[in-house]
Amino acid sequence: MPPKAKTPEEMALEREKIIKEAMVLVNKSGLPGLTMRKLATALKMSATNIYNYFENKDEIYLYILLDSFNMLHESIHGAIEPNKSAFENLEIYLRTFIDFGVQYESRYELMFSTKDPKSMDYANTPSEVLATQEKEVAMKAYHLLYGILEELNFTEDKNEIWLTTGRIIAEVHGAIHLHQTHILSETLNDPSLIFENLIEHILSQFEK
Repeated sequence: MPPKAKTPEEMALEREKIIKEAMVLVNKSGLPGLTMRKLATALKMSATNIYNYFENKDEIYLYILLDSFNMLHESIHGAIEPNKSAFENLEIYLRTFIDFGVQYESRYELMFSTKDPKSMDYANTPSEVLATQEKEVAMKAYHLLYGILEELNFTEDKNEIWLTTGRIIAEVHGAIHLHQTHILSETLNDPSLIFENLIEHILSQFEK
């Protein structure tokens, strides 16, 4: 008698289990350390069985990114308070973004600090649709910051707001990356001072 087909809910739970274990492997040795064989061994299942849930390693990788960028967006969106001013929410945004990068080091590195494939690298491949979805989710945090800056009314030039959004994220990412590579701790007894100074510097540009 053939095994009973799994329900959509059971399939989703199994996929989530696989993604979580894949993230454990990525934490240990980066994306190159994630192979279907190692993943199957860790899950105590056959590699063939994993292919019932995911087409290939790229699909698993993109789902990890999807999950990670959703976490970042939800963290920031949940922290922002509608009853506060845009200036106050800018500080909340910056602190939440930094906290995420420090707390979820491996996820953050995969999201922002590696040369692993990005969405455009999957153009004209079977993973193109999923990669496009991943990019849309990744941009949510960018659009959140854009919205805050737009509320600050420091300019009416939409292009300048867009460029300022990118510059701020680049500045914050630079500090997080230096923290992750332990360069900040080589130069300062308390690396958090750089984060505080950076937040103050960014906020000072919008003080009225």
